[in-house]
Formats: sequence, C-alpha cells, structure tokens
Amino acid sequence: MADDGKTGFAKFVYYIKVFHALDYILLVTFALAVVYGMRTVRPPCRTFSWNDTDISHKKGKSTFPSGTLFSMEFIPIGLYLLFEALRARLARKGEWYLDVKETDQLIDGATTRVEMLEPEGKRSEGANAAKAGRYPDESPEGNKENEPKRLMTCLEATNYWVLAHGFSIILAVCLVEILKVYAGRLRPDFLDRLKKANVTEGTDPKDLCDIAKARDGRLSFPSGHSSCAFSVCTPMALYFLSVLHAFSGASVWRTLVGLSPIYLACACAISRTRDNRHHFADIVAGSLIGMGTGLLAVAVFFRFGKEIAVLVPRRMEFVRSRGGRVLADVAE
Repeated sequence: MADDGKTGFAKFVYYIKVFHALDYILLVTFALAVVYGMRTVRPPCRTFSWNDTDISHKKGKSTFPSGTLFSMEFIPIGLYLLFEALRARLARKGEWYLDVKETDQLIDGATTRVEMLEPEGKRSEGANAAKAGRYPDESPEGNKENEPKRLMTCLEATNYWVLAHGFSIILAVCLVEILKVYAGRLRPDFLDRLKKANVTEGTDPKDLCDIAKARDGRLSFPSGHSSCAFSVCTPMALYFLSVLHAFSGASVWRTLVGLSPIYLACACAISRTRDNRHHFADIVAGSLIGMGTGLLAVAVFFRFGKEIAVLVPRRMEFVRSRGGRVLADVAE
C-alpha cells in the first residue's frame, strides 16, 4: 500500500510537471498582480482644451464588447484540442506528425536506442514505411493498442498550444496595462466622457484627475482590444498554417485560409477607431504588441520539423532525444 501511495504521488508530480501547472499559476498570478496593481496607479493628469477636436468625438457603442473579447480568448482552447484530436485520430501509424520511431542515433555516446520524435512526412512515405514493416503494429489491433498513447501525446501537444496561447495573452495584457498608465493619452471620446460625468469647463481642473470616467479616458495608448485580439489570433494563425502545411509552399489557398484569424484580429483592432475609443496610433501599437507576444510564445514552445515545415513542441522532442519520457510513455 505504501509503495502504491508513493507511485501515485510520483505520477501526480509527473503530471504537474508535464502539464506545466506551475507555469499556469505563475502566469495567472503575474497577470492579476499587474492588472490590479495598475488600477491603484493614477495616470498622468494631462492638461487639455475643451476645443480640441481630437478628443471631442462621441463615444460609440463597442463593436467588439468585452464579452466577445473574452470568448475570443477561450474558444481557441477548444479548437486546439479538437484539431489535435482529429489529427491524431485520422492519421495512420507513421503519418501523424508526433509519431515516434526507433533510431540508431546515439545520444552522448550511449549504446542503446532511444525514441525520437519523427517530423510529419508525406502520406505516401508513411504508407510505404508501413508496407515495409517499419511500423509492425499497423494492424487494426495495433492501432487500437496505440490509441491510449496517441491520446496522451495529443493531450500533451495540445497543452503546449494552450500554454503558448495563455503566455501570449497574459504578456500582452501586462505590457498594455503598464504602458496605458505610463502614457496617459486621452481617448478620442474624452470630452464626451466628461460631459456624461457632469463635468463642465467650470469644474476645478484638480478634481478631473480623480474622476473615474476621466481616468479611463486617459488610458488610450496602446489599445487593449487590439493587443488582445492579435495575441490570441497570431498563435492560432501559425497553428492553422502548420496544420495546412502552408509553410511548405504547397499552394496559396492554404496560406489565405490559415491567416483567417488575423482577419478577425484586424477587424477588432480597426473597430476601435470606428467606435471612437482609440486613435489610429493606439491600435497600431496594440496590434504590434499582440503580434509580437504571439510570435514569441510560439517560438518559445515550438519549432519547425526538419523534413517538413510543421510546428512541433520543442520540449517533447528535447525530452525524447535524451532518453526521457513524455506523457505517452506513462500509458505503457
């Protein structure tokens, strides 16, 4: 019983490490600290003119309200899981981009073979390998036996996409929150916000710095919606481009379809100028921040395959190449 308890605890610790639970906790804690910390900081109380046309626009209804933006942040998680499950379920043995094979490559002078991740190859190559007996468990019985391993590998790969997704969003949000308070730029609808708060030209200028609606009106640069949209859609676009093999130069339509999340991000960003919530420079800066964090997040957790341009989790290959275990090995 004691051994079973130790084994169970060891597996629990292993799952914590594999699924990067501590990284998720760190990201959430960091985000909450920055967001709520910045709310206690007063942005620069800039002087302004009641005749300034740049800040005298009417406050429009938000085309992409906060609820829609919230949905955009969580829907991709389900899409990552769905597409990874389909890729794992529909691919035959040797054709899935995360299938492993035995290799004679030796690591650090070792004399035993190790399992290596095999980059996704052409479908014909996988079929020829199966016929040649390279994958002995190609039979229906073998496929059924490998389903638990594929499920585990699928979950681990999906987790890396979710982790990159969360890292991209949280890093963008934290950067934007800090820059908003530091810049203190007035929104295009700043005067309209003051009027709705019953503030007039006769109000003591010192009081304007402490009015809640006036404070939000001083947080125009950079655009939070733009950064959030691109931090969500950039990793997702790279994922779609990888799934469609767009980086292999197959055809233009794959690239156009794979970039579909970027179209949505552009629409969200531009809507902020139409709604008079941000200046054009605000959305450009926010978009660049979101795109930058998205590219960084994917680069940190993924690399392109050696034989074909498919994004593969770096950590899974790193562990495998050194004789370590990935989640699928636990199912053995």
